[in-house]
Amino acid sequence: MEQPLPEWLRIAFEARFFEQARLAGNSPVIEPLRLRQIELEKQLKAELDPRLYQLILE
Repeated sequence: MEQPLPEWLRIAFEARFFEQARLAGNSPVIEPLRLRQIELEKQLKAELDPRLYQLILE
């Protein structure tokens, strides 16, 4: 039977995960992708019915 992980280990893992995610998000490779995502979201919002747009986001 598996033992549950100690709370301190879960907290440490989450902190490390979020730090790595933050660093990855600040990568210069990511910026053009983020800008393209914003552009696509604007296009979808302009062309779709608001209810359908919300449905797609879910």
